[in-house]
Amino acid sequence: MQEFTFSEYVMGSPFEISVICDSQDVAYYIFAQLFQMSLDYEKRFSRFLSSSELSTLNDRKKMTVSPLFFYVTKRALSLSMQTGGAYNPMLQVRQLGYSDPYVHLAKHQSERLPTSYAHTVADIELSENVRKVSLPQTGELDFGGFLKGFTAQHLADYAFAQDTVTGVVVNIGGDLFTRGFDTNGDPFVFYIYNPCTRALSTSVTISDGALSTSGVYNRTWRTGDVERHHIVSPDNLLNPDTDVISASVISTDGAFSDVFATAALTLPRPRAETLLRKQKEVRYALILADGSICSNVH
Repeated sequence: MQEFTFSEYVMGSPFEISVICDSQDVAYYIFAQLFQMSLDYEKRFSRFLSSSELSTLNDRKKMTVSPLFFYVTKRALSLSMQTGGAYNPMLQVRQLGYSDPYVHLAKHQSERLPTSYAHTVADIELSENVRKVSLPQTGELDFGGFLKGFTAQHLADYAFAQDTVTGVVVNIGGDLFTRGFDTNGDPFVFYIYNPCTRALSTSVTISDGALSTSGVYNRTWRTGDVERHHIVSPDNLLNPDTDVISASVISTDGAFSDVFATAALTLPRPRAETLLRKQKEVRYALILADGSICSNVH
C-alpha cells in the first residue's frame, strides 16, 4: 500500500486528502469525488454565496429546507446546547467586518459596531414534519463553527468505504478526520502547531477519529483601529476576552471536535478546560497567549 496526497482549496480553506491504497489512479478518482462533494457542501452552506440554501434562508427567515440542511441545523442546535451556548450558530461574524471570503477580505475594514441581534438557538423554530426552519427577523445562521469538521468526517467515511482503501485522512483547513491506518498499519500521527514558538509541539495519534484546531492568530483584519478575528463571544458579540489563542480537540466525531475547539476559544482558560474535561473520551490542547500549553494529550 502507498500514500497518495492531493490538495485543493474549498470552503475558504486548504483542502488536503491522503489516501492509502495500491493504485494512484484509484486514489485520484477518490480525491476527485471528494473534492466535488466538498464543493456541493460549500454551495449549499456558504454564507458568501447569495444562491446558497443558507443565504436564502437567512434572507427569507422562513423556509422549507432540504433533508441535509435540516439535519445539519438540528445538529448545530444540539451541539450548541452541549457547549452551554459557548458555541452559537446565530452569531454574526460579518458584523465585525468578516463580510467576504478571507482571501478577498480587505485587511482594513470600515469602522462598524454590531447591531443588536442577541439570539440563541432557542429562537430557532423547527417543524420536523415539513422540514421548515424559522428564524427571528434579525437572526441569521452560520455553520462555520462546525461544518468543516462535519464535512471532513462525511468525506472520510465515503472514501474509506471504497474497495482497496485501507486508510484516509481528510483535512479541511485544520479540521481533519481519519479512517483506517497509515502505510505501516499504524495510527496516523499529527503535530499541533504552537503559534507563539512557531514550532510543532504536541504530537497526537489518531485512527478513526477527528482532530480540529482553531485559533485567533491566523484570520485577522482591522475595523478602524481594532484588530479583529473570526471568533465571536456570545456574551458581547465582539471578540472574546480570553488568554486561549489556539484550541485543538480530538474525539471520534468531526462536528463535535470542531464545535468544541471553537467553543474553547470563547472562554477563559479555566472555563475552557472545565468544559472540555466534562466531555467523555475527549483529548485537548489549549495554547495560551504566553505560549504555554494546557493539555490532557498523552
